[in-house]
Amino acid sequence: MRVCLVLEGCYPYVHGGVSTWMHSYITAMKEHEFVLWVIGAKAKDRGKFVYDLPSNVVEVHEVFLDDALRLSGEHAKVIFTDEEVKALRELVNLSDPDWDVLFNLFHNKGVHPLSFLQSREFIDLFTQICMEEYPYVAYADAFHTVRSMLLPVLYLLHGASGCHTDWTQKGYMRRITDETVASGMARPMIVVMPDAAGEGRNYTGRHMGYFDVPGWSYEQFFFEEFIPAVEKHYRIVGDKAHRAISGLSMGGGGTAVYALRHPEVFGSACPMSGLLDALPGPRNYDDAFKQSVADNSPMAMLREMPDDKLDGVRSVRWWVDCGDDDFLWKCNVDFYSLMRERNIPLQYRMRDGGHTWRYWETVLPDVLIFVSAGFGK
Repeated sequence: MRVCLVLEGCYPYVHGGVSTWMHSYITAMKEHEFVLWVIGAKAKDRGKFVYDLPSNVVEVHEVFLDDALRLSGEHAKVIFTDEEVKALRELVNLSDPDWDVLFNLFHNKGVHPLSFLQSREFIDLFTQICMEEYPYVAYADAFHTVRSMLLPVLYLLHGASGCHTDWTQKGYMRRITDETVASGMARPMIVVMPDAAGEGRNYTGRHMGYFDVPGWSYEQFFFEEFIPAVEKHYRIVGDKAHRAISGLSMGGGGTAVYALRHPEVFGSACPMSGLLDALPGPRNYDDAFKQSVADNSPMAMLREMPDDKLDGVRSVRWWVDCGDDDFLWKCNVDFYSLMRERNIPLQYRMRDGGHTWRYWETVLPDVLIFVSAGFGK
C-alpha cells in the first residue's frame, strides 16, 4: 500500500512531539510506501531535514508558506478608475457589480485576469475593502474566495456514435473529477463537453465529427464561436496556459488535430485511444465523416508538417494513451514513433485494456493530473 501523509510544521524539519511519532510510525510500517507532503514556514529550510528518512519514504514534496505569500512575476501596473473601484467593492460585498466594467479590465485594458488578481494594486485595494467592510472575517478566507473565481478549462471530447452526455452518463466524469480534485492531485477546473454527434438514433448520421464537412463547418464553429462563447459565459481564465483538450476515440483524433493545427490555443493535449489515422477497415458511418477523417489524419498532418511549424507543436504538452487490446493500438504507436522522430516531447502510456469505458475511466484521472500540472505554464 502507498500512503500519503500531509505534515504541517513538524516532521521532518524538527525533533520531538508529532515528528517523533510520525518517524516511528513510518519506520514501523516497512511493508508500506509513504509519500510525504510537508508544509514548512520558510523556503530557506528546503531539504534541511533533521531525520534520516526511512527507505520506505518514496516521495517528498515540500511547500512553504513564504512562497505562497510572495508575488511571482512582473505585472503591468493597474490604475483603477472610480467606476472600477466601485464595481470591485460591490463584487467583494457580494452585491450586484457592474460586470461590464469588470470585464473591461481584462479585455479593453489588456489586463490578464491572473496578472490582475496577483497585482499589488489589487491586493492593496482588496485589503482596504476587507478592513473597512469585514474587519472580523478571516482575511485568508476572503482572499482565496476571490482568487478562486477564475478557473482553467478542459475541453473533453466524446467518440463516434456518442454525444456530449457520454462522459457524464457512461464515463462517470463528474465523480472521477471530484475525487481527483479532492485528493489534491488535480486542480479545480471547468470541464466542457462539446457535442459532435451525428443525426439519427445512434448519432452516426450526417454531421458527425469534429471536422468541417459539407453543410456543417464544425471545426470553424468550435474555434470561432464555441470556445469564445463558453469562455465569455463561464469564469474561465481563457488563455493557452490554462486551456487543455482531451478526448476518446474520434474525440482523441479531434484532440490531436486541433492541437496540431492550433497549438497556440492549447497548453496540453491528451488523446485517449485516439483515431489518429484513417479508419482501420470498413465502418457503417456517414460518407462525409469517413472522408473528413481521411482528410484530417493526425499522422499525415504530422508527417507533412514543415519544420518551421514544429516549434508550435512542441509548445503543447502531449499525453497519448491507448490500451494494448484496443483496435486502434497501431495508429497510436505509430503516432508516438512519429512524434519522437520529429523531436516532439510527449508522454505515452499503453496499459492493459481495450476500447471500452472501463478503460477510459482508468485513464481520466491521469489526464486530469497531467493537465493540472501544466496549467499556468
